[in-house]
Amino acid sequence: MKGIANEACFLAGQWGLGKLIAFYNDTHISIDGDTVIAFTENGSSGSLGQAYSDQVTTTIGFGSPNKANSSSVPGSALGAKKVEATKQNLAWPYEPFQVPEDVKKHWSCHVLEEVSLEADWNTKFAEYEKKYPAKAAELKSIITGELSAALSISICFIILRMTYTPESPSDASKNLSQQNLDALAKVIPRLVGGSADLVSSNMTSHKMFGGFQKDTLEERNVHFGVREHGMDDMFNGISLYSPGFIPYSATFFLFVDYMRGAMRISTLSKAGDIYVMTHEFIRLGEGGPSHHPIEHLASFRAMPNILMLRPTNRNQSTSAYKVVVLNRKPHQSLLCLGKSFLNSLKFPLKESKREGASSLKTLQATNPRSF
Repeated sequence: MKGIANEACFLAGQWGLGKLIAFYNDTHISIDGDTVIAFTENGSSGSLGQAYSDQVTTTIGFGSPNKANSSSVPGSALGAKKVEATKQNLAWPYEPFQVPEDVKKHWSCHVLEEVSLEADWNTKFAEYEKKYPAKAAELKSIITGELSAALSISICFIILRMTYTPESPSDASKNLSQQNLDALAKVIPRLVGGSADLVSSNMTSHKMFGGFQKDTLEERNVHFGVREHGMDDMFNGISLYSPGFIPYSATFFLFVDYMRGAMRISTLSKAGDIYVMTHEFIRLGEGGPSHHPIEHLASFRAMPNILMLRPTNRNQSTSAYKVVVLNRKPHQSLLCLGKSFLNSLKFPLKESKREGASSLKTLQATNPRSF
């Protein structure tokens, strides 16, 4: 029933994801009762139904003499007595976590088969590694998510080359973000991202790449339309399945409310996503109160496993990308960017932005009046 189901299915069709296997388990039961009270759509028809590869109707709480096919099953545990009654009804004499021998024997055959397949794959990969060492190293990086030493050094050099002096012209942090993304995309082939229909405002389009579509799979600008929730959940999947990919998602800072559920899942699973959130100022703008992220800074600073970075000058904007790319996990990183122009403040660049603050001036006062 969730809206994200529509978002994901429509994009799957847009991109022609022919290898996607979607499983629709229809129990006709929700916590409040039979789904007919709130859901009467035919699951096998319409654009949403056509996206499912397999549709089955099952009985929730199957085997329970008192609870099967009832709304009390998804919301609470059966309890010891009803579990025992269910075991008797199913003729299941085994203790908890005890696996019957015939089941164990059946799956053991599959284990041996998979061990053989893995050994065969490892042999082929060893041969591939000897013949194509560079490509083999890149594949390992995609699987493990570990950046090579050479790539880490390249990233550091890029950030160093983009250092600004106090005399550098001022610019908005969202514009500086665009410059950083373009520079990093040249050396990080797995940096991929998109915006929820706000590319021109978020400044998140790689200028040297086109849009990702089913006929242009090599491109790295992903167009999600107005689908914030689906956007971040897809990037969660990419991060967890292929840790070597570095996905970033973008929208206005206030609009994170549309994708907060996916962000919470990202923090729990430590996916390592990067969020590029722009228009973070709370003062009046063209969008009015509906675009003012008043409480958002505080709420995300309180959320576990979120590294919040809000750069206040040009060098911090650049250093922020070094932090989020080289230190993706276990944190998710949120870049809070604005449209007002920033200058390059006069303080030592060597001060670490990872510490969260920099010393602007050392005072000699022994009795400070304020902090």
